[in-house]
Amino acid sequence: MKTELLAKLMPSSLDISTYGSKNHNAITTEDILIKLSYSKLTENEYNFILAKFLNDDSCRSSVYKNLIKEVHEEFGKEGVNHLVCRFVEVAIMECILTRCPFCNGTGFNVFKTTISKCPHCNNGEFIYDDNVRANLIGITLKKFKKERNKYDRVLELLNEIEINALSKIDS
Repeated sequence: MKTELLAKLMPSSLDISTYGSKNHNAITTEDILIKLSYSKLTENEYNFILAKFLNDDSCRSSVYKNLIKEVHEEFGKEGVNHLVCRFVEVAIMECILTRCPFCNGTGFNVFKTTISKCPHCNNGEFIYDDNVRANLIGITLKKFKKERNKYDRVLELLNEIEINALSKIDS
């Protein structure tokens, strides 16, 4: 995790410090949850943070369900179909799973006799381009480009959730 994000999650109040970990310079799940409880996050923001930083699958599922409801309101009943549901799944994956699965976030592929820069990522962060997105969704690149505005809107909604949550945690 990034140091600045962990610093934002670190309890800073004297009241919270009594509940903190017993280890020096250690952040526990309990420390993070206490900080989150004082941040006045909405349910969706809370679930997003837990899904992204603590890799909680049930929270990721809740984010998906809430986002489908929100997209349903925005695109209308006929606008939410299987394709839009896949857009939501892949957009959540893009926002939450940033570490490259091919090199495990190191930025390098290690083989028996060689070490090479990973072509799938940039310094360990996976590169989601239109080809990757179309493959993950299961459609052609041409169809993805045609429906790109819906995907961008879903991604925008997720980014708003993350920005709002991190700003509440920071204050």
